[in-house]
Amino acid sequence: GRSDGKPALEFPLPVSAEMMQRGRQRYDVFCATCHGLAGDGDGITSQLAFGREEPKWVRPLALNQAPVLQQPVGQLFQTISDGIRTMPSYRVQIPVEDRWAILLYVRALQRSRNATMKDVPEEHHNDIDYLIEMIDWELNTDPHFYENRFLSPVPVAPLKEMKASGYEEYHVVYNSPYFSATELTVFPGKTITICDKDAYGVIVLQGRGNFGVVEIESPAMIRFGQMTGDELFVSYKAAREGISIKNTSQFDDLVMLKHFGPNA
Repeated sequence: GRSDGKPALEFPLPVSAEMMQRGRQRYDVFCATCHGLAGDGDGITSQLAFGREEPKWVRPLALNQAPVLQQPVGQLFQTISDGIRTMPSYRVQIPVEDRWAILLYVRALQRSRNATMKDVPEEHHNDIDYLIEMIDWELNTDPHFYENRFLSPVPVAPLKEMKASGYEEYHVVYNSPYFSATELTVFPGKTITICDKDAYGVIVLQGRGNFGVVEIESPAMIRFGQMTGDELFVSYKAAREGISIKNTSQFDDLVMLKHFGPNA
């Protein structure tokens, strides 16, 4: 994976449709169990590890995130060959040609998740049929879409610690460089302080309470022109310093969705 002592920037083998197909097949065998079929880091092994709160498990990066996108192809080749963190070496299991084929498919996955109109030839910008043909119909019409694409909720911290503090919080949308979300539940009568590394929006889904100095409540009905207390925005500074959240009900959970922007 190196050229002149540095990670290679180009593929050393001729690129072809056959190589791409071979890469996809080998990726599904060796990589998808952890990285997921679409490279989102949500493979079945990863989901099971988080469900069991395995202390040594490191969640795989989404292959379309900046830290992976920015790596030269030669560096990724070395990662497959030598392993990294909890990922083992595949030098013995996967021949050299197949490692490059896998990386060709990975690059295609990355391109498909970050494509823009600039990737479309100019003469086809207004060609609807051409644009429709660019859609991955096999993926979008997958009869097992739920099994292959569903994101299992992942605890943001050990469950026992969170429950002892009076709340639960789960990653419910993750492994996208563009957005993510968590679901936070504050138990009845509990007050907690939550810190986050970036700004975020809040939608209250159930219950009532206090969010900092603001009263919040999930409305039973919203009439035209009526103000509600179920949507908030938390600034970067406030998120870093921490927000005190109190569930004022003695019986019902206070549940909210927190949604974050790019690379949060």
